[in-house]
Amino acid sequence: MNKGPSTILSKFSTTNTMKLISRFNSDVCQSRLLFLPFVAMVSSCSTLAPTAGTQIDAVPEVVAVESQPDLATEQNRGEELTADLLYELLLSSIAFQEGEIDVAAEALIRAARSTQDPVVIARAVRMAVHNKSYDQAVELGLRWIDLVPKGHQAYIITALAAVMNQQGETAMEILNSLLAQDAELTGLRFGQLGEVFLQHAEGETALDVLLQLANQYSEQAEAWLLVAGMAQKNKNFQIMDSALDRILLLEPGSEKAAGYKLLSLADSEAAQEQFATAFLKEYPDTNIFRMQYAQLLLRNGNDKGALAQLLILLKRDPENSEAMNLIALLYQARENFEKAAEYFALRIKTIPGDDRSRLYLANAYQQLERYDQAKAILGEVSDINEVFNAGRQMSLLIEQTDGVEEALAYLQTLQVNSPTQRVQLTVDQELMLQRAGRDEEAYDLINNILEQYPDNDILRYHRALNTVEREDLESHEADMRILLSHKPGDPHYNNTLGYTLLVMSDRLEEAAELINKAHELEPEDPYILDSKGWLEYKLNNLDSALEYLNRAFALDQDAEIAAHIGEVYWVQGNEEKAREFWDQGDKIDPTNKSLLETKARFLK
Repeated sequence: MNKGPSTILSKFSTTNTMKLISRFNSDVCQSRLLFLPFVAMVSSCSTLAPTAGTQIDAVPEVVAVESQPDLATEQNRGEELTADLLYELLLSSIAFQEGEIDVAAEALIRAARSTQDPVVIARAVRMAVHNKSYDQAVELGLRWIDLVPKGHQAYIITALAAVMNQQGETAMEILNSLLAQDAELTGLRFGQLGEVFLQHAEGETALDVLLQLANQYSEQAEAWLLVAGMAQKNKNFQIMDSALDRILLLEPGSEKAAGYKLLSLADSEAAQEQFATAFLKEYPDTNIFRMQYAQLLLRNGNDKGALAQLLILLKRDPENSEAMNLIALLYQARENFEKAAEYFALRIKTIPGDDRSRLYLANAYQQLERYDQAKAILGEVSDINEVFNAGRQMSLLIEQTDGVEEALAYLQTLQVNSPTQRVQLTVDQELMLQRAGRDEEAYDLINNILEQYPDNDILRYHRALNTVEREDLESHEADMRILLSHKPGDPHYNNTLGYTLLVMSDRLEEAAELINKAHELEPEDPYILDSKGWLEYKLNNLDSALEYLNRAFALDQDAEIAAHIGEVYWVQGNEEKAREFWDQGDKIDPTNKSLLETKARFLK
């Protein structure tokens, strides 16, 4: 049942209402009486405390387009506050905070129709646009323009309402009036128009209006850029390409236009490369475009090409910290830790407060076995949001240099500020214990903490993994079924239970159902591919098994996957190939339990 006006207002006693009204006249907000009730919805000068569950931050952006109203530079109009107007404003404010946006909008629109206050009218227009009450938005917007003829937001938002209401001619009249005010501001006005229209407008009417304006102001590159953006939004790529070509004629080195052009060629990576190469050859100093191209290459999986562009960019712009970060991350991904460390250190020198880069730098030093440097850089971390993670990373260093007992003792010294951090710390301790072969202690630790946090899925999943190692299928399945009841579409939960049933029971059909579901959800996950390959092996589909297992190994060279591939080759009679993969597994992790057991069975 929806709440009506009387229901909403009845929640406030007369005393509360009088307190609310008295606050209007306080010195806190230094604003006019008529302005305050609705500002409660959108500004920090809130006259009502939010009720439980209210999300003030959820005000639609189109409702609060400008941080200050147009009246900020106008004379107060001194209009008398009537009881009816106060009622509507209060109702609107309270309804908004109660989440009854329709009631709030209707009340505010009624208030706007009974006042000459441009601030109230402006807020009503925004709210009407948000509620898609475009007729009312246009009606009130035209009054807003009359009251504040120099306020560009009045024209733009009213024009937005007009195009969304299919009133193209009205929108054209409004926007032409705005653009005619000052020829020197034409480019700026198109930019302001773009900020609103490209986010909130849509449809052929919007594109047609912008195209007409661009033809009228045909020498304004900003006008054509706006057309290109709206054409892209409408998937009218012919108009988009024409607009971009027009911009590049007007401003041959326009990085914005070149960026749009690059995106318009998304169907052909070769065409993108050809365009970007030619543009950068002619305009080598277009650093924004070069960065955009590098990021596009990254999305296309061309890490080598992206790295080349980023290195050129950094050479031309030595202070470009974003380029430093991406270069460092790319080198880290390639396991070139020397280069990664060099560029993370350069970024920290450029941005001394970047503690996230300190964590990455410490990791690079750790990989290079430069442990003292890693510890020193972690000791520099001071950002409250990163100190805990720095401590966790330090514990891994201590484990490597001083042993498990020292690392566990260090973890106990870390300050924990939330249940999430408590869980993370417990998991870190569990994994350390497992690496030290202290499986019983690891299991007891997780089991005990799960009693404190019984609804924590991370802890339950870790206990489920522990029970597999203990060969306790019943307990494992019980935990996994609970997890799957929480997230039935989680590919890893499906895969974990499916694989366990596959190797620890004769319930092949159930295992196959779970593994196949996981594979449908994440077809390129290496561990799921391994499970799928092992399922095919159990079904005696050896060629299919090798196809999945080899794909898994190509994605993640894991010793257990190598063990599986070797077993399938051995059963096929290709002992040489089997030994080859087992040897690879030994190089990856000679202590892997599955690998050792597999070799023991076949290499007697």
